[in-house]
Amino acid sequence: DSNKPPLIGHRAPLATVQECQEVCAGISDCQAVDWFNETKWCNLYSDSCSSPLADWNQASSWQIAVSCTLHNGTAGIMLKGHCRTGIEVPSVLSTLKTEIPILLRSPKSWCWSLGIALLYAYMVSPTFREALRPVTKVVTVPGGACWRCYRRSGCFVKFMVFL
Repeated sequence: DSNKPPLIGHRAPLATVQECQEVCAGISDCQAVDWFNETKWCNLYSDSCSSPLADWNQASSWQIAVSCTLHNGTAGIMLKGHCRTGIEVPSVLSTLKTEIPILLRSPKSWCWSLGIALLYAYMVSPTFREALRPVTKVVTVPGGACWRCYRRSGCFVKFMVFL
């Protein structure tokens, strides 16, 4: 294949794809790897492949991410000798910038956060447990009766409840 980057070496067998990537990171000319999970074979390349074609032995292709900045200050990732904007190496800050607005607009996120906060407060605060005793009594008394009935019943009833 004329589009295939030059192979600079291989290692086998290696335990994991992370070990393959670490070998590549330790070689100055290595910029990409092909990892074959079934055979634990690791190919090392001086450049990444633009369109990986291997589909045998659970193959996967990886490239070392190199950050770059254009003259106007726009950040990106170096791919095939060009700084590609719109792609960046994930960091705590970049993840927070993208995920926090999504979380803040999500009702499901708010409900889970509130539920976990209430559960935590109930577990660690005797005052909070005392304040919620009337509410928890409404839930636990019928729930306890149902549980006692369930434990005493036969397999058929348990099976029907399970369905």
